[in-house]
Amino acid sequence: MTGTDDRDPRITALLERHTPEQPGGPDWTRVTGRRHPRRFIGPVMAAAGAAVAVIAVIVAIVAAPGGGGGDRGAAPLTYQHQADGGVALRLRVTPRTGESAADAARSTATVFDARAKADGYTLLTDPHADGTLDRWVPVARSARELTELLQPADAAVYDSGAGRVAEGPDLLKVLSAGEALAPRREGATLYLVDREGNPIQGPAPDIASLRAMLGGTGRIPKEFTVRYVPAGYTLIAGVRWKRFSVQRNTPLVSGADIASVARIRGSATGIALTLTPDGRDRWAAARRTGAPVSLVLFQEVGPPTVYATVDAARSTAARLVATTPDAVSAEFVARFVAGGTLPGRPEVLAEQPTGSVRSTTGDAAAGIPPMVEGYLRDGVFGGSRTLVRDSLRRMVALTNGDGEWSIWLARDSEGDVVEMVIDPRLGGGSQSGGGGGPCPVTPAHPLVRICGAGPGHVYGRVAERVVRISGADRTAVGNGWFLAVDDGAAMNAPPPKTITGYDASGAPVATASGVN
Repeated sequence: MTGTDDRDPRITALLERHTPEQPGGPDWTRVTGRRHPRRFIGPVMAAAGAAVAVIAVIVAIVAAPGGGGGDRGAAPLTYQHQADGGVALRLRVTPRTGESAADAARSTATVFDARAKADGYTLLTDPHADGTLDRWVPVARSARELTELLQPADAAVYDSGAGRVAEGPDLLKVLSAGEALAPRREGATLYLVDREGNPIQGPAPDIASLRAMLGGTGRIPKEFTVRYVPAGYTLIAGVRWKRFSVQRNTPLVSGADIASVARIRGSATGIALTLTPDGRDRWAAARRTGAPVSLVLFQEVGPPTVYATVDAARSTAARLVATTPDAVSAEFVARFVAGGTLPGRPEVLAEQPTGSVRSTTGDAAAGIPPMVEGYLRDGVFGGSRTLVRDSLRRMVALTNGDGEWSIWLARDSEGDVVEMVIDPRLGGGSQSGGGGGPCPVTPAHPLVRICGAGPGHVYGRVAERVVRISGADRTAVGNGWFLAVDDGAAMNAPPPKTITGYDASGAPVATASGVN
């Protein structure tokens, strides 16, 4: 995405407010919303201490190589000898019910190709009959850098008046009505809800999965309640989660029936769904109640959510016309369902970087800020990990009237990279980590990528080709990082809006807006 939160903003706020304490220190991936194998949550910032606003975060491994398996588990990767910089992958795809393994691999390849095209790059693809899929993705060097490409997103079209059990703004009352239909048995969908009726985690098939989503394995905190939707029914959240409903899980059109989604030219909020031949037959034969017909998206976190209203009068069996509540929603749906739906995250069986090896450079530790010294002394993540002093490097720095701004990297005792952004007005900053390097340039943002922003400043990554940036009063580029700071910015000032990168000849080569 381009700096927009891909989920309803309530998810981020609720998770930040309700993240429970875990043994061994806090799970900062939950607080900041960094990508996790079963989450898709936009980033937020949090303060750590009265005078120091610092979060050192580890990026969770989005997709770790599995143990091979299948007919091609031990075979060489198709694209492992690709000369250009990128990553060769082998993925395993789980077929839908009634779908062959070969068809699942081909349809997943179509989804990935469409997503890449929407972001302006091209993939190499080799689907196999056993349900595995070889891919080569440019720029990235590991699967963990491909969170958005691999993100599952299923969809279905529901008649809101068909089989509806309950509907209203009070989630607890709606869930109670659903629970009155049947006891919690196999096939039920579980959610974790707080005392105010806010959905905190789910959907999940069992209690163990809910615990895993919280980042722990012990008892669920008493502030939360496990609620469920019986088998054969689904919970649907309305636009921006203002209303909820429980209804029979009998969509007019399922995700397997959606061939593609595209934005309608000349319309900021209009999208069009192209259906498969089976989907056309189902839509033509469907009996509608006259109630609103909604496009509902299913993601890894949060209840299925209405993203658009289908205009049945303007739709045909081949093409459904729908309207989203805003342009951001239209962009999201059209991007992630451009080539059809992806009901589950593919398993990464193997991966291998190609092309030149990335190297981490930077200045050896000197003049270390007090905040960084504190982490070197006390450790990170509640002291559960220590920073390796010899690995500490300053990546880029600039000075204005507030003092020195800088970005520091260090490896921790688990081998992950911890990033520290120093805001001299507070003594600290934010945010990420991960063995492949925090917030790398990506196929979608290969030259300039904004990784974080705050009052009067933004920071991020640049490719080697980019030697200078503009977009703020003071800027600096070094070791693949950049800082952009406005002089004299108050703590409630907006961050710089757009960053432009320039090559050695002085020509602009890329722009970036918003955290991406």
